[in-house]
Amino acid sequence: HRDIREEEQQYTPFAAYIDAEDFWKDPVTGEEYHNSNVPVWRWRRAMYNDFRCRMDWCVKPYAQANHHPQAILFGDDSRCIFQMQVKPGEKIELDASASKDPDGDPLEFRWWQYPEAGTYGGEITFSTPEAPKTSFVIPEDAAGKEIHVILQVRDRNDIAPLYAYRRIIIRVSN
Repeated sequence: HRDIREEEQQYTPFAAYIDAEDFWKDPVTGEEYHNSNVPVWRWRRAMYNDFRCRMDWCVKPYAQANHHPQAILFGDDSRCIFQMQVKPGEKIELDASASKDPDGDPLEFRWWQYPEAGTYGGEITFSTPEAPKTSFVIPEDAAGKEIHVILQVRDRNDIAPLYAYRRIIIRVSN
């Protein structure tokens, strides 16, 4: 690109994105939204709660504040993206049962497909989308595509529920 400064050429090639309309369905109300602000909406409750709890961290003892749960995937407590190579028709089993909360709060789980990040345009159906363990079958028409799955772990705390996330990138072979 001629319009990129010389010292920034090392960062090319890059993709440019426009302000495009997106889709989001509120899991609480079921209401559907279509506009350019939608991509961040799914995260806004988590962002607000995070800020609220961080305020407590500044002025309260540790035991009087809420802290983020740990989303532990297949026993891995890192925050790394988990990657899988699979085949069409294969049954995938996902396990976050080792997830925990530093405050001892009960946990809620939610597995969901992140369609904007993947290349597979269809939907996958989780066997138990609100349980620590779930499974689904890779659709036959997903061959050669990527499916992105999000594990969302939420603690139940009266101060403000906090969230933890893990992403699973599933590459489906041809």
